[in-house]
Amino acid sequence: MTTEDRILQRIATLRHRPVSELDASTPLTALAADSLDLVELAVALEEDFGVPLGHEDLETVRTVGDLIEVIASAATPALLPRRVR
Repeated sequence: MTTEDRILQRIATLRHRPVSELDASTPLTALAADSLDLVELAVALEEDFGVPLGHEDLETVRTVGDLIEVIASAATPALLPRRVR
């Protein structure tokens, strides 16, 4: 499973949506994601990938793809679970 797939799965789980409804172009606003939802998602992704997501990171995130980019650019291969590398 790729990093993108894992992030999409996590978002789908947290937002109670089928993963098939999500892709990189999905705006977070379409998921009814408010600031508290983003914090919840950030904490879950920090735990999954070992990548700290700061307030400034979340301010730039508008789409699922933006979130994937932030995680992928901050994560090093050593931090990613084996099945994601």
